[in-house]
Amino acid sequence: MRKASKITLIALAILFIIGLYYYHKLGGFNEPEIKIAHASAYVVAGKPYVGKMMGQGSKEFGQLFNEADKYIEDKILTGVSVGVFYNNPRKENDTITAFVGVILKDTLQKLPNGYVYRRIPARKIVRAHIKSHMLVAPFIYPDIEEFAKLQKVELIYNPYLEMYPGDKEMIIEVPVK
Repeated sequence: MRKASKITLIALAILFIIGLYYYHKLGGFNEPEIKIAHASAYVVAGKPYVGKMMGQGSKEFGQLFNEADKYIEDKILTGVSVGVFYNNPRKENDTITAFVGVILKDTLQKLPNGYVYRRIPARKIVRAHIKSHMLVAPFIYPDIEEFAKLQKVELIYNPYLEMYPGDKEMIIEVPVK
């Protein structure tokens, strides 16, 4: 084997190992804890969003999450950042109808400009909790759907929540019939 080919293989192997290491650090190998539960009612302060989740025109969607996180970090709002989704698009370029903000621990807080309240009623849900960064957690939805099938419950993706208590933690609540 030529020297250049050996160097290329070694470099690719090192990159692969580094990639696995970071995937592990982000929680990519962590298994979600999934169960049927009863969620209490939530009061969410945030902004509505209708548009693309990914791709062209989706920058605003990510900015809403960044804004919510900044309000929590700056102690303007006390709670957990959340995306409330009113539809379940199957393709990345489909339109999403959502409400992005903070699940409030204290509803007497003064809301930032442009923020409004939404109330999510108490309901029966499938809750998935994973200690993983959201970049490596999107594969959790097939796990939720498989769990629902095994438990013989029907998922209703309206509204479902994605909560982010920390950088490497995600909780998803999908209502059931």
